[in-house]
Amino acid sequence: MSAEPADVEVSGVTVKFRAGRERLTLNYRDFNLAAGDHAVVLGPSGSGKTTLLHLLAGLITPASGSIRVGTHQLDRMSERARDRYRARTIGYLFQDFHLQPDFTAAENVILGLGLAGVPASERPARAGSALAAVDLAGHAGRPVRRSSARRRAMSSA
Repeated sequence: MSAEPADVEVSGVTVKFRAGRERLTLNYRDFNLAAGDHAVVLGPSGSGKTTLLHLLAGLITPASGSIRVGTHQLDRMSERARDRYRARTIGYLFQDFHLQPDFTAAENVILGLGLAGVPASERPARAGSALAAVDLAGHAGRPVRRSSARRRAMSSA
């Protein structure tokens, strides 16, 4: 009996970059995660936590090694293919929610749906469903100048 492939597989990954005159290399431990697994990424400032998340989201590619998420071999994909992968596959909440402060909650979600390529005719209904899923249906017509918790929920919608 063969084991099921991991849903996330990171192997031999290194990332190289410059910090001033210094050249730095981050070496990541190999790991696999199956569907439903949870992981915590811990480490001191500058240890590569955010860089790892950027790798898994396809925002950057490694200098060496391989990264597979589901059927997506991220280290072999073009930038355009990684853009499509992010738009259709990844939910990524940044520390700054990147919401438009003069837009309503629904308008912010509709904007995101448009950027993801959802047809204009489907956006209002899908925005309403997404806001309802995070218990913010009653806030659809309100501006996003709300608490951090509400802004986080809106950005996840």
